[in-house]
Amino acid sequence: MRERIHENMPIHERPLNIKLMEGGVRDIEFIVQTLQLLHGSEHPGIRLPGSLAALDKILEHKLLKKNEAASLADAYRFLRLVEHRLQMMHQIKTHTVPESPSEIELLAARVSKGPLGSYSHSKFIDTLSKHLNNVRILSESFFAVEEHEAHSLLFLMPETNPEAGRILEQCGVLDPENAIKVIHTMAYGSFPRLLDRNIREAFAGLLPGLLETVSRTGDPGLTLTNIARITSAGKSEYTFYKLLRESDGARALVSAIAGVSSRLTGNLCSRIEILDSLLVDPEELIHGSLEELPAWGAVKDKLPARGRIDDTVVEALQKKHKQIVDRLHLGAFLADFQAGSFPGVLTLTRTSLAKHLITNAFEQTIGATIPAALFTMGSFSAAEPRYDSDVDLLVVSDVENTELITRIVQAINWVFSEGRIFKLDFRLRGEGANAPLVQDLNFYKNYFQSRMSIWERIAFSKFSFWWGDRNIADEIHHTLKAILAEPFSKTEIESLLLMRKKLEALATKIQETWETKRSPGGRYDVEYLCGIGIPLVASQEDYPFEAGTEDRLKLLEKAGLISTDDCDACCRALATFTRLEYILELQGYSYPQSDERKSYLENYVAKTMEFLGCPLEGGIKTEIQSAKRSVRAVFNRFVERL
Repeated sequence: MRERIHENMPIHERPLNIKLMEGGVRDIEFIVQTLQLLHGSEHPGIRLPGSLAALDKILEHKLLKKNEAASLADAYRFLRLVEHRLQMMHQIKTHTVPESPSEIELLAARVSKGPLGSYSHSKFIDTLSKHLNNVRILSESFFAVEEHEAHSLLFLMPETNPEAGRILEQCGVLDPENAIKVIHTMAYGSFPRLLDRNIREAFAGLLPGLLETVSRTGDPGLTLTNIARITSAGKSEYTFYKLLRESDGARALVSAIAGVSSRLTGNLCSRIEILDSLLVDPEELIHGSLEELPAWGAVKDKLPARGRIDDTVVEALQKKHKQIVDRLHLGAFLADFQAGSFPGVLTLTRTSLAKHLITNAFEQTIGATIPAALFTMGSFSAAEPRYDSDVDLLVVSDVENTELITRIVQAINWVFSEGRIFKLDFRLRGEGANAPLVQDLNFYKNYFQSRMSIWERIAFSKFSFWWGDRNIADEIHHTLKAILAEPFSKTEIESLLLMRKKLEALATKIQETWETKRSPGGRYDVEYLCGIGIPLVASQEDYPFEAGTEDRLKLLEKAGLISTDDCDACCRALATFTRLEYILELQGYSYPQSDERKSYLENYVAKTMEFLGCPLEGGIKTEIQSAKRSVRAVFNRFVERL
């Protein structure tokens, strides 16, 4: 009899009838009437015509728990109020809730004039979903004819149920009440997309294995929330739940994305159509995406006639670039996860991707029309960027009038930086950020030979030619090699060490444990060690502009400037720093500002590293401190020998 209330179609395709939908008014009335039929002869007082009055009597006779009766009563009041306001809006007897944002906004405003408080658009949606799902949970629990497994009971329990809390706490969930809300949403849906019993049964079969998998991630509750986001984006819940239940590999890969990065989760949600190919072969997704070249013809055609390209042109380019970047980041991350190489593939892919996209932009907009060369410095030059690293660039032209090329570079910078594709940084150009964006070849040759500061000698030691006129590149490299291969004087070394001390002071006490760049024993110790040491071992002919930091350390080891143990200690520390930096940046986490946050991050990072296949011997705090002590000891020994 109860099944006939609803139409014979998937629940998310039915009209949103406030009376007839699952969790609606009729379900509440059906529960009340069933209790009246079952217990009315024993307790005649419950046989009242009004549902709210009957619920009071049912509670009085303890035929429902207090929280169950309250949940049904609250839902009944809210749904009836919505029903009345719908009929006032349309001046007809209707029970269908609108789906368009504007109509929901109007309905929420009318409901706000009632006795239940004020509702914004989002609050109205959340409240309606909560009441519908609460009623559906109680209804399914009330009419259940079979025993359920403990995990399956989670979506038949209210948010505050202590048993649900215990189950989830055993899985490492820090906020069980919120996790229950997420589980309810995954099982029942959210207005206006409400899920039917077939989907719920598929989810019930998945839930035990899903909780076991997410329990291994850094923050199981956050992982569960992100998986719910992916589920919602796909809108194919039954197929998705069935896939995750039947394939341990697919469940692990989805949990990896959701557990390690809310940012990658967002990328996947906006590109959900790639999910199948991502799970089948992430490496192939990388190779296929690197073959794509966004077209910059509109910029080339329109920019010379005016100073700024159309917003529509910019937006189209940004959209195309973002699609490629998102796919490659997801593919590279999963390739790392499968190989246990985190973040090796991701780091190299980011380098290749930046070079691929940026040089394509320069080739299509400038090409051979203007003699120019593009260089990159720092982490991208050495193929060791972090997830949030800027791309440090330098553009050198061989024309005196640089107005046109400057406007093209500005347009490229706008597309990449404002589109959040890659942050391009031109501040390291000669004479600082206020200098012209593009300078000619003679300017840079003179600048390097006469005005280059000692810190710039370290900055320009990683300096790769990416695109353009080979003759310009050769002249720039030739000029730089003559300067960079010259060993620092004793006075210059003292000045560099003083500069290093000033940089240490920028790492505050609260950040000292976590900060891996400026603090004593951080990356800058290794950078300064290599910056001072490489001129002692490299000639002009073989200056290692594109060598990574580990390769530079090995050059110093080969020359006897540091020991093998010291080289290994620095390499291990750099690997730890890189993993930590990627883990924090992928999740959008900053350095902890409170003891509570420190405790959370210590646990989160340690579990995440283990999940990614690089477990720590001690806690992350111990690991970082040990790495920094080792690096600082190497740095001090190196300086003492100078």
